[in-house]
Amino acid sequence: MLQGALRINLAKPAETRTPELDARVAAGLESTPVPQPLPDSYLAQLAKLFPTEIVAAYTLGVAALDAAGYPTWWFAMVCAAAVVLLRSIATQSDDGRSAQPVAVAIALVSFLLWVLVQGGWFLPPIVPKPDAARIIGSVLAPLWLAVAPIIVTKSEKSPAG
Repeated sequence: MLQGALRINLAKPAETRTPELDARVAAGLESTPVPQPLPDSYLAQLAKLFPTEIVAAYTLGVAALDAAGYPTWWFAMVCAAAVVLLRSIATQSDDGRSAQPVAVAIALVSFLLWVLVQGGWFLPPIVPKPDAARIIGSVLAPLWLAVAPIIVTKSEKSPAG
């Protein structure tokens, strides 16, 4: 169900078969066209690279933890692990063997940047939160927004991708 739902640049094209084409193939007049994956648009890539499902869970969890007076940094780490787990499943190939590790890493960085921009922190208290963490996150977020889809596209075109 979730497997492959968020793969980048590998959306399956619409079905191209028609009864007329089937008849021509059966008569040996034409071969069956092999549908090629369609590349995602920039906006489609952005939508797939931002882990909205985890952001929703994080927002709810942090509100509950804050209301109860508990620290929230550990919940950010739980959510970060959930990003890796869910995105590893959601970017698997149809055969279930290979995820898109670059897309998973980008979703993780996107989540952590979002936590910073919201004023949260994701490291234990022994690592003090910098006073400028929110500002740093706010400066890095638009840069990341521009660069993340380019990184995925380049990784998908490379021989190792």
